[in-house]
This record gives sequence, structure tokens and C-alpha cells, in this order.
Amino acid sequence: FTVAVSNVEFKNTRFINANTTANGGALFLNAGVNHVTISKCSFESNHADSYGGAIYHEGQGNNIMIYDTVFDKNTAADGGAIQLYASYSTPYTYIEISGCNFTNNRGSNGGAIYLTEAAATSTVTNSRFISNHADNAAGAIYCNSNNAKFINNTFSNNKATQISGGALYIHGNNNIISYTDIEDCYAYSKGGAICIDGDDNQIIFSTINNCQAESGAGAIYARGGNFLLDSNNITNNKAKD
Repeated sequence: FTVAVSNVEFKNTRFINANTTANGGALFLNAGVNHVTISKCSFESNHADSYGGAIYHEGQGNNIMIYDTVFDKNTAADGGAIQLYASYSTPYTYIEISGCNFTNNRGSNGGAIYLTEAAATSTVTNSRFISNHADNAAGAIYCNSNNAKFINNTFSNNKATQISGGALYIHGNNNIISYTDIEDCYAYSKGGAICIDGDDNQIIFSTINNCQAESGAGAIYARGGNFLLDSNNITNNKAKD
């Protein structure tokens, strides 16, 4: 399904078993499409050979909002369920993903979501990420962006089997993870729960429990300046060496 117009809303719709050899197994949003709202939908068992097993958008877009939607068993090379891509010269104004369930999605990077060079403001809130799988990095969310906020989310049993970030891999500055629960996640190296790289990033008021990496930090691998870790509960995590 290709979307080439702006001011579009998808509501109470199921997208099942869609496939493409390119990007966006169920929805391909053309470059420049603005003001897209997806609410109370379901994306199940969709596949893209390239990016965004369920949804793909590349280019400048003003508002991309996804609410109360289920993503289950979607697959792609990157962004098993969703990939939103923009260049720094033409960023999104606003991305919001809230109240969604991501289960059993798979990609090489970003088992559920891949955000790259994404937005002036990106928020992922009140969502659940269960049993998503990345063959490389970021079992659930891969974020190559600045100023992203991940608030009040739950991550359980997500895996990055070859590289880093069992739940989240974040590369960029001024990103915040807060009021988030992460448990039973796995990465091969550098952050069984989180791998975060950049300046002025924060992890606050969160819980990380029973996560594991083969090496390089069972819970959090952080690199960069002015990193803040405050008011968290971090228990029973381990790196084997």
C-alpha cells in the first residue's frame, strides 16, 4: 500500500501477510508525505526484503503519529516493524509512537523499530516490546538520532544476537530513557539491555533486571560525555567476560 498524499489517517484496520521486495511491507509512505496518523490498527506477519517490515517512510515529514497499534511477526532487513528515515538536512518535525505493542518482530538492526537521523522530536511512550529479535544490533529499537525520548515503556525478552543493545541501541546526543522497565534481554556484546553512544544522554527512573551479554556490560554500555544515570534499579545482570 503506497501513500502519496498528506493528511492521512488509518484507523481500526488490519494489515496481514503483505510482502515487498523493497521497503514497507504493508505501508510505504512516499517522501514528503506529511501528517500521517495510524491508530488502533494491527500489522501482522508483513515482510520487506529491505527496510520496514510493516511501515517505511523516507524523507521530510512533519508529523508521523502511531497510537494504540499492534505489530506482530513483521520482518525486514532493518526495522522489523517500522523504519523512519530522514537526513539531517530534511528532518521530521515530530514523531510519536504511543500505546503500541511490538511482539516477535525481526530485523538485522532494530528488531521492532529503526529511527535514523529522525526528528527534531521523537517520542516512544507507553509501549511494550516483547520477544523482538535483531540479528545484529538493537533487539527492539535502533535509534541513530538526537533528542529522542523513550518514556514509560516495557522491554522483555528482546535479543541482539551478534552485536549490541539487547533492548535499545542509541547513537546520538540528548536522548532520554525514563520510567522504563527492561528485563530478560540479551546482546552478544556491549549492553545486554542498552548500548548508548553520544553526549548528554540520560537513563533515569528505570529498572533493568536479569539482562545478559557475552561481553562488555550485562546491563548498560555507555560511551560519550555528560552521561547521566540517576534513580534506577539495576539488578541481576551479567556479562560472561
